[in-house]
Amino acid sequence: MSTLKKKLLPKARALTSRFSIFLPYTLITLLAAIAYAPSFNVPFIFDDITNICDKAIIYNPGSLKDFFFSNRPVADLVSWLNYQTAYLNVKWYHLTNLAIYLITGFIFFHILVKTIYREGLLERLGSRRDWVAVILTLLFMVLPVHTQAITYIVQGRMTGLATMFYLAGLALFMAGVERREGYRSRLYYLGSWSSLLLAMGSKEIAITAPAMILLYDLFFVSRWDLSRLARRKWVHLALFSTIGYVIWLQFHFNYGPSVGVGLKEASAASGTISVKPFNYLISQFEIIIYYLKLLVWPTGLRLDYYWLPAKNITEFRVWGSFLLILGAVIFAVRSSKRNRLMSFGIFWYFITLSPESSFIPLADLVFEHRVYLPSVGYIFFLAGLADALLQLPAVTRRLKVVLTSVVLILTIYSGLTFSRNLMWTDPLAFWEDNVAKSSGLFRPLSNLGAIYLIQNRVEDARRTTEQAVSVKPHSIALSNLGLIYSRLGQPQRAKAILEQALKMNPNNAGALVNLAWEIHEQGDTRQAIEVAEKAIKNEPRLTNAYVALARMWVALGSEKKAVAVLRRALLVNPKNHLIFDELGHTYKDMGLISQARENFLKAIKITPDFKEGRIALIDIYKSEGDVLSAVKEYLALLGWMPEDADVLSGLGAMYISMYELPQAEKILLKAYKLHPDHQETTYNLGTLYFTLGQLDLATELYLKTLTQITTQEKLSEVLNALGLCYLHTDRPKESLGYFAESVDICPNNPETHFNYALAASILNDYRIAAKEYRLALDLNPNHQGANQNLGIIYSDYLYDPVLARKYLQRALALAAPGPDTEAVKKLLRQLEVHAQEAGSTL
Repeated sequence: MSTLKKKLLPKARALTSRFSIFLPYTLITLLAAIAYAPSFNVPFIFDDITNICDKAIIYNPGSLKDFFFSNRPVADLVSWLNYQTAYLNVKWYHLTNLAIYLITGFIFFHILVKTIYREGLLERLGSRRDWVAVILTLLFMVLPVHTQAITYIVQGRMTGLATMFYLAGLALFMAGVERREGYRSRLYYLGSWSSLLLAMGSKEIAITAPAMILLYDLFFVSRWDLSRLARRKWVHLALFSTIGYVIWLQFHFNYGPSVGVGLKEASAASGTISVKPFNYLISQFEIIIYYLKLLVWPTGLRLDYYWLPAKNITEFRVWGSFLLILGAVIFAVRSSKRNRLMSFGIFWYFITLSPESSFIPLADLVFEHRVYLPSVGYIFFLAGLADALLQLPAVTRRLKVVLTSVVLILTIYSGLTFSRNLMWTDPLAFWEDNVAKSSGLFRPLSNLGAIYLIQNRVEDARRTTEQAVSVKPHSIALSNLGLIYSRLGQPQRAKAILEQALKMNPNNAGALVNLAWEIHEQGDTRQAIEVAEKAIKNEPRLTNAYVALARMWVALGSEKKAVAVLRRALLVNPKNHLIFDELGHTYKDMGLISQARENFLKAIKITPDFKEGRIALIDIYKSEGDVLSAVKEYLALLGWMPEDADVLSGLGAMYISMYELPQAEKILLKAYKLHPDHQETTYNLGTLYFTLGQLDLATELYLKTLTQITTQEKLSEVLNALGLCYLHTDRPKESLGYFAESVDICPNNPETHFNYALAASILNDYRIAAKEYRLALDLNPNHQGANQNLGIIYSDYLYDPVLARKYLQRALALAAPGPDTEAVKKLLRQLEVHAQEAGSTL
């Protein structure tokens, strides 16, 4: 063993004795977990669905060996494992990404510690230099620009995995160097070679890994002694052989312009501009400097950038950026022996950026996740900078000030990362932010329009989608625009736009589904079915197409054919909760409640937080009188979405029906505090206070509900409730007005007619009362109260004993034994007596 190695290795081992081995990893885990806590609620976004959920090799691989022949087999295999264990439960995908991120951080910390000790850096700090590696790793973990490489699911398993295995390859090579000779050394080298293969199979950016390991050897192991470097020439040749796998992938798969491996030009995904290799290259000079700015000053973060390519090298942004890069490279060369960490960090940054920031044009000039692997070089540079600064007496005398500043920076970066992750959780805020930062860009506008449409903000959706179409008349945006005009009640324009979308792309399954709905709405359901079948032929896993086709068969009265369509959908996607949900609704319409319940249960088993499926199941339990099961489902939903207004309000209503009034009040007050403008919450809280006899509070809440009404049916219900409040507070005239208005809006509700009649009776308007009671009985002949009250009116006020006896006998047959029954019997006996006295029989 060399003298140098004997001197350095004890210091490296001393880390475990002087500095708890668990503390650094605990700190790394805690800080990353806090910064990325909101990411677990981030939905699938952008191309997550197409690259994960709709990728055939993930949802339906022929065999495991197929993964080794996919374009990014390692990333696909990880996504397949997620899909098999959690289907589309997005939390598990984010947990996987965070685990990859943490492992990457652990490996990087190990590399930093070993390198710092190998270089003999920061020695004047003594044992405290261990904290330098910890702080630098923590900084790496909370850099806000990394959110796109972690929270963005598809990049978390492509860029994230490639970076993890890239660093693992370096760490294993370092371990092999430490063992020098023997089988252990060869095992570590084999592990390094395997890690690089895994990195190459995750994403092509790993192609630079053999070069960076060679450079690490040259800088920190051989220390520019080429004879020492030559001792490991076969190791490095073996590592360089892994590049052949990436080259094979390039020729074996046709990635297309979205990945951008074409050497002629790439059409920018953000618009209609085509970027040639030379223009792409000179544009990257400025972008490389911009990435560095994001590492230091992470403002203006976004998913999609509006960045016009440079036209020629005479532009200031081009040659100015080039001079900065050239200056950095010259500095790196000149300091390659004086401060190897700073120099190596600079080379790492530029070399690892080269696969995506060189002359090979990609569809997007800028993407933040591209700076994830290069940021390792930025941290190496900071390690060298820290060593240089801490050699200055003025700095070492003010270590507390320096440490305070570092903690402040970590806190700020952690807060920015947390905030950025929080924005990712809200698709509306996320895309609005992107549109504000990249106005005039097609994809953010198109995605924002789609979000507006989902949230039923139809006018906002129209305005935004038309802006997107004006930037780039894309088939998908036109398909959405057609659906928007359909929602706006302009069927002819909607149809014309959808046909335009299909002219641009006849295989656009989404546009075909939207057109099928439009044709169905116009009355030609048979033709609509043909169009929907074509959509399924073009995209066999498109859930919306199967749902549309099934509903169209139901509209034609062929529920069995609808079931057959949905069964066919389950053959291509047996874990689709939406298909099971639709099957449940179809069976429910057929009156097959048991089968409906079974399918709703399957839907929520696949996706436990599927709100609509649980609500449908709750409706079945309520119809069957199984109140406890309904409450159980509400409580299960509450576990997934504890602040959801619909869930809290529905659970509160259930407790009212069970007469669990204190529990109902607790739940509904929580809902009202969180969502004071939620219609059902306000109404149910009013019903609670009506039940408790607090009529003034109930009236106030019902009046507020009137300002939140969204449907005529609900308006009638609230007016009826207000009428009851006024009736119970001895204000029958006001109540009569509310009941009359409620009846006009919704004339098919027997209870409203009954209440209207009751108010009219109190005001002695017995003819109106009799009329409303008869209308109530037309709608519900078995309404015991209407029969009884109508019998009393004919007996005591309108003097028609024949009709009185008819309605009272019906009321007696419907009534349960009790005081009311005895009163009706007594009245019937009186009618018999009066009839006998009058000399007639009833």
